Amino acid sequence: MRSRILLHTLTAMCVAVPMAADAATAIKSTSGLIAGDGSRRLGHGFTSQRLGAGDYLLTFSAGAFPTTGPAFTCSPAGIEHNAEICDVWLTDWHTQSPTTVEIHLYSNQDGTMEDNSFFFTELTTR
Repeated sequence: MRSRILLHTLTAMCVAVPMAADAATAIKSTSGLIAGDGSRRLGHGFTSQRLGAGDYLLTFSAGAFPTTGPAFTCSPAGIEHNAEICDVWLTDWHTQSPTTVEIHLYSNQDGTMEDNSFFFTELTTR
């Protein structure tokens, strides 16, 4: 069987998640759209905030990931400045306390961090 890799103009996404025997019920995901000011535009099950220029924090409640750490991807949503580069910078996963994910957005012109809207997707096993 051949695999295909779908590339977006500026974003390539590859996520590996362990698969259980019943894969149809073994995977869960959360997606969202975060505005450049850090406010949540789409999605639920998490909070979002802007920490500084191009620096965002997503927080998931305790117990959101009870068995395995989540795999995250992100991509810019529109271009508010230069074409942005989105980076899942840090994931702090916990089973009994909140899990946080820090997202950084960089200018592709000079590498400085700058604000922009972004999409994210999280995948994990149930």
